[in-house]
Amino acid sequence: MAKKDMAAKKARAERRKIEVLQRVAEHIARAFDGAPECIEASALFVATCELLGYRDAKPEPVLLVAQWNSRGFTVATSEMGAARAVELGAVADDAETERISHEVTDWGGHMIVFTSAPDWLWDPTFAQFRTAGMPDTHLALPAERFIVDDVSWKTDIGGDGDLLVYYELAPGPSGWEHDFGGQVARWADRAKAIADAALSGRS
Repeated sequence: MAKKDMAAKKARAERRKIEVLQRVAEHIARAFDGAPECIEASALFVATCELLGYRDAKPEPVLLVAQWNSRGFTVATSEMGAARAVELGAVADDAETERISHEVTDWGGHMIVFTSAPDWLWDPTFAQFRTAGMPDTHLALPAERFIVDDVSWKTDIGGDGDLLVYYELAPGPSGWEHDFGGQVARWADRAKAIADAALSGRS
């Protein structure tokens, strides 16, 4: 019975954590309103998690490829992302990569946050890609919704093969690390307001 009680308590704590973090993600998505400021949004997310006592939030620079089949839109962050879109079959061949909306960056061009216990992926600024035809929304999904390997996370958002999103982790340091701690500190006041709202149930 004791083990069952502990398991039930753990499950309740995990559900509560995700409910709170979903509200956090909603607040941050609204705050940035589609602005291409993924590092700043990730820093605010991490800062808020720390205030809530969730020390497992981990920012990750990524390459992103998103494909919305019914609308005919594909977006990729960075030229490497455009090349990856060909490999993934999002476009037919190299000649078609010019149709892809992408930002020219050194490597990945985007940042997301992972949390553990339970494992979730948070992309509070996915809405920045609405200018390239993507849905005007943020993404918050559990790990089981993804096909995961050592370097990539791939998901079918609606489960019907229409909206596909692929994230590939950066192969090493890319410069963002130098000031990320400073970014987290600068967002302290806003993080406190968001943490308070999320804990109170306000979305």
